[in-house]
This record gives sequence, structure tokens and C-alpha cells, in this order.
Amino acid sequence: MPYSLTKYFLALPLLTVILASQITSASVLAGWDVNGIDLDGPSAPNSAPYTYSASLGSNISAADLTLSSAVNRSTTSSKYGFKVAGGNEQATLAGAISAGHYFQFTITAAPNFLLNLTSIEMNGESTGNGADQAAFLSSAAGFTAGAELASVIGKRGVTGGFDTDASGFGAPIDLSGSAYQGVSSATFRFYAWDTVSGTGSTRIRDLTGSDLIINGTVTAVPEPSAMVLGLLGFLSLLKRKR
Repeated sequence: MPYSLTKYFLALPLLTVILASQITSASVLAGWDVNGIDLDGPSAPNSAPYTYSASLGSNISAADLTLSSAVNRSTTSSKYGFKVAGGNEQATLAGAISAGHYFQFTITAAPNFLLNLTSIEMNGESTGNGADQAAFLSSAAGFTAGAELASVIGKRGVTGGFDTDASGFGAPIDLSGSAYQGVSSATFRFYAWDTVSGTGSTRIRDLTGSDLIINGTVTAVPEPSAMVLGLLGFLSLLKRKR
């Protein structure tokens, strides 16, 4: 005789309790505040690739911001970004990808935890000779043209043109897709192209608080023994109901 769905659903809470993880409320998992940075001064974040570590949320082991080796650092105080060498300007995203014109940030969960990402927020801009277009790409979607998480055009010299608000991208970069849930780490790149000359800068700009943020929650990985016990309990309950 077939069993009713009700009998199965009666057993599901047992697995839910055991397999469900410790989830924090959606919050800032990593945030970079560029206030005080001077890539040529005493506050410089080490040396190339100018790694700058974030302020970390709970159960995050690391989150670093770096420059591609193919770009030159931008030296303006309290901003973090890059310049493209004169003669190496690119007209398309595909060209920027091939040339390596980006800055990158990676977030990694602490051991025995997983990331559930929701969004990226950024304060960014380019100078009058800087990039007119930019896009976010990810390790999950692929660093290839056509895999953009979001892109923007016509922002050269616009204050806040690369902000994730109405002046730039229009909204935080959405990471609610399944590719960003239950992962141990994730890497994102911000590509910029269509620059006028090597004097133009693409950068994160300093406002109040963190200027680049990754939002989300963190999930504890269940202990293997607990998972096994939960499965055995579930199977035992089904057997008794036969």
C-alpha cells in the first residue's frame, strides 16, 4: 500500500533540525573602508598586488582586495584603484578581460562554515580620462564576456558613476542566485574599459563607512555524525510506519 505524503512530512522535521545550519541574520560579511589609504605612502597595503584586507564579519576567515598585475596602481589618497598604461586602452569588455584590467576581491568562510551571499555594494568612480564602462564578473559565472553580473556605460568623469546606487549601477549587485549559496569562497572582479589615456583612474572612493561591501549570511556545516544519526532516525521512523 502506498504511504501518504503526510507520513513522510511527519518525519521531515527531524532531518530539518539536524541538517539545518546556524544562520546569522543577513549582514555585512566583509567590508573595505578606503579612508586613509595612500598606495605610495606609509598607509600603502603592502606591495604589488597591493592587497588590502577587509573588516570581517563572524565566521569569515579572509577577504582580500587586490589589483591585477596588468594595471598600474592609482595613487590618490583615500581611494583604491588602477590606471591603464597608455597605449593599452581597451574598447570592449572582452578586451579588458584579455588585458587584465580589473581589481579583484575574494571572500572565504572559516573552516566548517559556508557562505550564502546576497549582494555587493560599492562606492566607485572614474576620472575624466578614466574608464567609461565597467562590469562585475565572478568566479562562479566565469570571467568571460557575456557572464556579467551587472554592467554600466557612460560614466567617465561622473562622481559616483560606479556606485551601486542610482548614480551608477542602479542597485546593489544581486548575488541571490544558487551559484552563490552554500559556497566556501567566492571571487569577484571589477573590470573597467574605454579609457581615454593612461592618466585616467578607476577606483573605489571614500565615503562614510565601508566603501566596498559583501552582504550575506554564514551557515555552519553539520557534523557528519549528526547527519548520519539524522538519516538513520529518518529511515527508522519510515520503517516503523510500514
